[in-house]
Amino acid sequence: MFNPEVTDNSYAIIVTPTLGDDDTWTGEVSVSISLSKDNTLSQEDKREIEMLCEYMASVLPAIEDNDDVRELIGTYVGDAISRLPESSIDNGTNQQVFNFLSPTKGNA
Repeated sequence: MFNPEVTDNSYAIIVTPTLGDDDTWTGEVSVSISLSKDNTLSQEDKREIEMLCEYMASVLPAIEDNDDVRELIGTYVGDAISRLPESSIDNGTNQQVFNFLSPTKGNA
């Protein structure tokens, strides 16, 4: 199973569910983009990767607002999941990491 090493140059998209008074998910989420203060990438590279993360985070409102976009993205998700050799949830630590393998080949 592929588990990427988290480095000072890693970026994380954090999805936090909104919970109601009964501690159940309301269906809403907040999305944050996180990076290390010790990130060593150039300012230009940081801007490029931050833009990529913003594109990824913007998928949520796009699929909520547009049925065609939701269907298109659903196709990509289905294709990517079908390429996974096994479950991508790693329970070997206190963390669960979902590895969505989608190589960009430098075209992100």
